Formats: sequence, C-alpha cells, structure tokens
Amino acid sequence: MPLDAGVYCGLEDLLKGDLELPRYMGDGSQLVNMAAEDMDSHVGHIYVTPIEVAATPANRPTILMLKRINRCLASGRMLLDIAAAAENTDLHAYGRSLVKEAMDLLEKIAAGEIVLQGAERIEEVLDPDGEHFTGPKINNEDNYSLVQSFYDRFNPTMTQPYCGSPINEAYGGTRDV
Repeated sequence: MPLDAGVYCGLEDLLKGDLELPRYMGDGSQLVNMAAEDMDSHVGHIYVTPIEVAATPANRPTILMLKRINRCLASGRMLLDIAAAAENTDLHAYGRSLVKEAMDLLEKIAAGEIVLQGAERIEEVLDPDGEHFTGPKINNEDNYSLVQSFYDRFNPTMTQPYCGSPINEAYGGTRDV
C-alpha cells in the first residue's frame, strides 16, 4: 500500500530498528497513513488539513514536529501491535511511551499551547450569539420536557398534567409534589 499524500513522515522514519515487520503489516505504510489521519482529526478544527507548511527556516520547527508526531504515533502503534501477544499484564513500554509522546503533543496543539508556525488556520466561526463556535450544537426545540410531561401524566398524586407549564421547562426544574 502506498503512502497517502497527506502524511508527515516516510517509511524510512519508522522507529523499528532491525525488526522485521510481520506480513500482515506489509511495509508499514498503513500505520503511517492511519497515524496521519489521527493527527488531522485532532488538529483539524484549528488548522486546514492535511497541514502543508512551506519549507522555510522559520517553519522548520513545525515541519519537524509534525514529522515527529507522525513517526512516534505510527512506530508506537506498530510496536504495541507486534508485542501484543507477548505482553500479558502490561503494554510494551517503549511503544506506549511513543504513543503517549505523540498524543501529548497533539493535545497541546489542539489546546493552543503549541502554535504551528506557517500552517493555515481555519477561520473562526461565530454563532448567532457572537460566541465562538467549535462544532455541533444541540438545539432543543421543545418548550417543555416530553419525558417530564409523561411522568406528570401518569403520576397518581397529580390532579392534572403540567404539559407546557412554566414550571416544566425542558430539562429544568421538576415539579414539587
């Protein structure tokens, strides 16, 4: 399987030493491709993915960080997969540390602690209230909770149902009995 266009490291960058990859892993390109996709899923709400950075001296740290994350994530998962049969009580320590290192860096990028110099950022979209919009938003269109009205209807101690009453707001104050 060939490497996708949006990967950040090559097959020669995998940290496998002289380890022979099992036949089911092929040449390791699937691991590199999946690691790059995971990277994009973590930072895709901040940066346009795949992240393309011009090769300038100012952008070199960004290019190297993306390569490092891709390499660590793919290599760590490869080692964890290869060692899975032999590890009965714990994960392969080196593989686990590589995956943890990559995930920690991705979390810092996603949190804004690390800024990728030269990467194209996604424009901020504000919702109608002027708030920063970061993804899906739940809109409850009912003016009262259908679940609460069901319980109010079948509560034998109640004299009348309270569907639509001001007390019975959606997911809000339940009636005092």
